[in-house]
Amino acid sequence: LTGNLFEVFLKSYFGNSYRPVIKGDTFIVNAPMRRSEQREDEKEHLDKIRYEDIGGVRKQLAQIKQMVELPLRHPQLLSQSRETMMARAIANETGAFFFLINGPESISKMSGESESNLRKAFGECEKNAPAILFIDKLDVTAPKREKTNGKAERHIVLKLLTLMDGIKYRPQVIVSAATNRPNSIDTLWVDLTVKLILSLRMLLVD
Repeated sequence: LTGNLFEVFLKSYFGNSYRPVIKGDTFIVNAPMRRSEQREDEKEHLDKIRYEDIGGVRKQLAQIKQMVELPLRHPQLLSQSRETMMARAIANETGAFFFLINGPESISKMSGESESNLRKAFGECEKNAPAILFIDKLDVTAPKREKTNGKAERHIVLKLLTLMDGIKYRPQVIVSAATNRPNSIDTLWVDLTVKLILSLRMLLVD
């Protein structure tokens, strides 16, 4: 039973005449009663709904899986791009040493620190060859020199180009990179090595 029981069952009893009431009195009313199981059944049914129970929204479900389900089930994947994961997979398959340079993280405000970090990265790969050095967001680390902001960024670009030129004849050190802004990359990159060009073409995102 739900609702205001006094209004439904007892108001008419007390409304017409004075009737004494003593604390503890029990009133018996005649009314049809049944167990309310509909809500529980409905909840149980809703708890069992799966993707395959929903028709006509395949495209929307695919987007939901990518935007909602993937981060919930595999949060570790969000910290790496598809291109980074591809490069790691290549390293794992070949048994090669893997070193990741993240474009934004490679830029330091301290004078000379960025160049030093790049030098260490290339040195580690040469020391642990065969190795794959992967540069994510290459447009941040090696933008066109005419687009750089000041001498510090220009020095970073030149240092990276110099290091790349230095491993030209080291076949066991592969440098691959990814960017979603290929037109922002310094043009000298495409003239360095065939292996870099192949890597760029394979890993560029649309």
